[in-house]
Amino acid sequence: MNRVFIVGILGLALAAGCVDRAAQKQAAATEKLIKDPAVAVQVQKASLTDVVDTIEVTGSIETSDDVNVTAIVGGPIVSVYVKDGDQVRSGQVIAKQDDSDYRARVGQARAQTEAAKSALDQAKADALIGPTKSAAQVKASEARLAQAKSQLDKLVNGSRPEERKRAEAQVQKAQSDLDTSKSALERAKRLYKEGAISEAEKEQAENAYSSALAAYEAALQDQRLVQQASREEDIDAARQSVSAAEQQLAIDKANQKLDVLFAQRVDSAQANYDAAKQAQALAQIALDNTVVRAPFEGRIAGRPTQVGTYVAPGVTIARVVGVEGAYFEAQVSEFDIAKIKTGMGVDVSVDALPGEKTTGTVMAINPQATSAGRLFFVRIRLDQNLPGLKTVMFARGEAKIGTRNGVILLPSTSLIVDGENASIFLANGDKAKRVAVKTGETKDGVTEVHGISAGDEVIVRGQESLADGTPIKVEKPAPSTGA
Repeated sequence: MNRVFIVGILGLALAAGCVDRAAQKQAAATEKLIKDPAVAVQVQKASLTDVVDTIEVTGSIETSDDVNVTAIVGGPIVSVYVKDGDQVRSGQVIAKQDDSDYRARVGQARAQTEAAKSALDQAKADALIGPTKSAAQVKASEARLAQAKSQLDKLVNGSRPEERKRAEAQVQKAQSDLDTSKSALERAKRLYKEGAISEAEKEQAENAYSSALAAYEAALQDQRLVQQASREEDIDAARQSVSAAEQQLAIDKANQKLDVLFAQRVDSAQANYDAAKQAQALAQIALDNTVVRAPFEGRIAGRPTQVGTYVAPGVTIARVVGVEGAYFEAQVSEFDIAKIKTGMGVDVSVDALPGEKTTGTVMAINPQATSAGRLFFVRIRLDQNLPGLKTVMFARGEAKIGTRNGVILLPSTSLIVDGENASIFLANGDKAKRVAVKTGETKDGVTEVHGISAGDEVIVRGQESLADGTPIKVEKPAPSTGA
């Protein structure tokens, strides 16, 4: 506003004869301007600060905990305990299938396991007793063979001289005893007739004679047997006994060599028992799988399979969507994807949750872009879940791509923008100095400015009324912007 224009306004006001207070106040202010042409301004010293460069990305909340809970075994659904939208916890029962057939299989497998256990116990007992028994049989056969050979040798070789002498001595002794008892008997008979002894004493003498006679006849018989040669049929029978004993010993020794089979039978029985236990465990697992459970905490999405439906293995019974594994899947343009690196920090906000913010970390970058828009998908792990967060919610993020030091930031309102050109006013003593500048990123009402130095006093208020060289009067400075 120049001086001529101000004088014209004052003249018009006086000519109109306006005497109201507002006009008087305006006139006083105008008069003051005429007397003091300096424009009142506020300044801010330019200072250096560190700037964190970011890339804004958008996308949606997704989750890796999104599964179709399927039947593991076949069978009809007999119970369903959830409905669409229900919250479920990890391990909660969702549905049950008919388990009658699977229970029968468990019972059958249990019986087979018990039978296999009995067979194993028997095999272990046989392995403990069998070798001892076979060894005893071998020793007994060896003893029988030795006895048969001795008998054969005796028959073949006849009586030995020692046996003949012993038989002759026994005959002589028996003859002597017979003669003595005969004399005693004759004497007893004579004395009995004379009445010197009783009849009992006579009978005692008679009995002694009879015993001596029997012993004498036995000794003679033994002597005859010793003196006679063995018959050929007796020798053949003895040889057959030796052969039979040898065959039995060979059989018993062969059986003893089979003792190693006892350990093999134990191993086989153990393997059968282990297989039976595994079959029982598999049958129990199949029975347990008739109870369908939630794999993690989440919500039921969609209508579950209804009661009475027969489901085969792999058929979906219910869909469970969780939030514990939620992540931010951002879309990044082809111009910015090279700046995104794994491990980079990201500030995340969700439009549906105003005021709620969290942080995240870039975990993976899909190397293939979409055909439409050439956008790359970036998976960002959330450091913590926001209250009320749900999948498919729209989210925004600021990826921190680096830090620049020594940057000057000024209020965006301090810039004079004319098309693609920008300038600011500096306080140069008591006059305003217009300086052309280059601008960078603008964010939150602050713009990055290049072309001035730290410590320059930038006019941040009142610059609309200035021209290069306009007198200025600096009022209370505004707070400086800096790191």
